[in-house]
Amino acid sequence: MKKCFAILFLVLTLTICTFAAERPRWVSLPINVYIPEYGNMSRLMHQAFMSWQQQSRSLVRFKFVDSPANANIEVEFVDFVANCNDVHAVGCTEMMTRGGQYYKAYVTIGTKQYKRTYENGRLTRALVTRPKDNIYGVMLHEAGHAIGLGHSDSSNSIMYPYDLPTMQYLTDEDMRLLYNKYH
Repeated sequence: MKKCFAILFLVLTLTICTFAAERPRWVSLPINVYIPEYGNMSRLMHQAFMSWQQQSRSLVRFKFVDSPANANIEVEFVDFVANCNDVHAVGCTEMMTRGGQYYKAYVTIGTKQYKRTYENGRLTRALVTRPKDNIYGVMLHEAGHAIGLGHSDSSNSIMYPYDLPTMQYLTDEDMRLLYNKYH
């Protein structure tokens, strides 16, 4: 009988470890987030994380810290995202796992875009800051990656992998993805 329990315990332990390795997630809450000061972009990024926390009814929770050394999630603002898995992107998130759990995430947000104008018979390009309605959806999307969500097949999700999100809010589909990840 003891052998049966020992074998059952071993099988369950291996199953749980395998399951955890296939479904990494943040285990320790709140998740410490560092957002550097970058004017309105910092405020929007904070708002994106808080939107996930509020809509999930605190299934995921965040604590905003003053130093990257104290952060689980580090946000960086750059003019352009140089490379994200060989894809040109406006945002990119890199996740670090250990033992089936996330321990660090790096979120990069590209804040600039080229605006083409036609002046005096010439086409010109000017480097301008991305407008709020252009970047906030990207921030929501990348915050979703930072909490461990992948892309969704549903176009009714902020996690749908499109070029530039026009959606500026989280949906029931996003909450379904989150609950599946953390329940």
